[in-house]
Amino acid sequence: MQPDPLVFLPAIRHEVLRNDLFDGALKAGLSPILMHRAGEGLAQLALRQGELPGIVRRLRPSQRSLLRRATALLEASGLQPPEQTAKSLKYPSPRGRAGEEDIRGYEFLVDGIAAGIAALSAHERHSGVQVKELTKLCKSASRLEAQMRSAYKSSLLRLKAHIDTGSHTVSAPAIEPNDGNLTAILRERFPDFPNVEARHVRRLPGVNAQEIYFFDMANHPHWQGPMVLRRASGYNPTGASMVDEFDLLNYLHGHGLPVPAVLLAERDPTRLGGVFLIMKRLPGAAQAPEALGDAGKGLAVAMAGVLAKIHQVDARELAGPHRDDGQSLRRRMESLIDKFYLRWQAERIEGSLALESAFSWMRANVACLEGGVSLVHGDCNFRNILIDGQRISAMLDWELAHPGHAAEDLAYIRPDIEKLMPWGEFLAAYIAAGGHPVSEQALRYFKVWANLWRTSMAACVYGGYVRGKHGNFIFATVAFHEYYTTLDDLCAFMVDEA
Repeated sequence: MQPDPLVFLPAIRHEVLRNDLFDGALKAGLSPILMHRAGEGLAQLALRQGELPGIVRRLRPSQRSLLRRATALLEASGLQPPEQTAKSLKYPSPRGRAGEEDIRGYEFLVDGIAAGIAALSAHERHSGVQVKELTKLCKSASRLEAQMRSAYKSSLLRLKAHIDTGSHTVSAPAIEPNDGNLTAILRERFPDFPNVEARHVRRLPGVNAQEIYFFDMANHPHWQGPMVLRRASGYNPTGASMVDEFDLLNYLHGHGLPVPAVLLAERDPTRLGGVFLIMKRLPGAAQAPEALGDAGKGLAVAMAGVLAKIHQVDARELAGPHRDDGQSLRRRMESLIDKFYLRWQAERIEGSLALESAFSWMRANVACLEGGVSLVHGDCNFRNILIDGQRISAMLDWELAHPGHAAEDLAYIRPDIEKLMPWGEFLAAYIAAGGHPVSEQALRYFKVWANLWRTSMAACVYGGYVRGKHGNFIFATVAFHEYYTTLDDLCAFMVDEA
């Protein structure tokens, strides 16, 4: 099975109508008209794929009754039923779930009825009784089409009302950060600097589980210039608390790792529509490994050094969920597997043999993990790395960080690294920088895990959207795509690697 893309059609219409996709300068003139026409077209497509098959299926008995009446009138007039009418009488009723076949059947029966009416109308030798019967037949046929059109228009109105009431925004924050409300919070948190100010607050578009805003900070002696605000969205697919990253990021920053220093963590979700962090904005941008060119190998070697340094962190010195409290690697991994499994069970909209089998396989083979506990990033690939020229300027998105096995990060980043340099050379650079030796068995184990947790989370994000738990259309469509692509990989891994 594969997720149903039709669930996104109403949201596509909503997005098209809400946004000017051509140019902000075209708010007047043709642009809104084009948006409206495109939105209407998508709504019609949604109805055709959604409710129209059921509507026409309910009208099937009335269509067949009209066909029999038209045929009887033709025969009473001594006329042979037209070929289309005769074929329509023999048209079988579709079985199973309503779909496109129902629409084609409705249209086929309409042609049969119309052909019969046309043949009767063209016949010149009508008696008065036949004319009355033909008139009644025409009225019944018109009434049938009116019933179909009425049902269709009612469905269209319901669809529009469903969109306009924002049915997929139940978890959306009610407050949008702006210069005014963010400045007020900063001045409250830093009373010694009454002129501190947030300027040019703007949301970063893109695909993020959390909401990201850029702004410039002024009139603070130590925190000037570009800043980032990360706010928890209304739907949290990982279950992690963003504000728990405050202590971790500042600890790592203080130990020389390329992570942003954090200014403040707000734990009260009512202050700005959700808990949030404010941190330094570091230079650079995430880049796909394929786009790095000649700089790729050097950056991969640099990444080996960064990972080695992360894995050398003594997690016993950390706070909260990042602290090593003495649990064994095996117990930690079992808890992590259970966390993702229970979330998938609760949020999914369809089952999966590969996912169920992979979760079981992970539990059955957890004994392969040996060695000490390391701090791991948990989502380590080039999507979460900022590259500034020839250097790595930052590692982002630490919400999945936890004490675990170093092979988890290594297995996850391996596909990116192998696009830049041989894996053996990368491992050698990692070990030379102080990284922990890992077995090939552990790397294979976490290769399955890397795809398993991503696939299960994608299923949750997509399922959450379908159930109306969140309204992040872009996040949901990305999850829809990632779900079946990672599921393909997971199936292959379970067959070939596990």
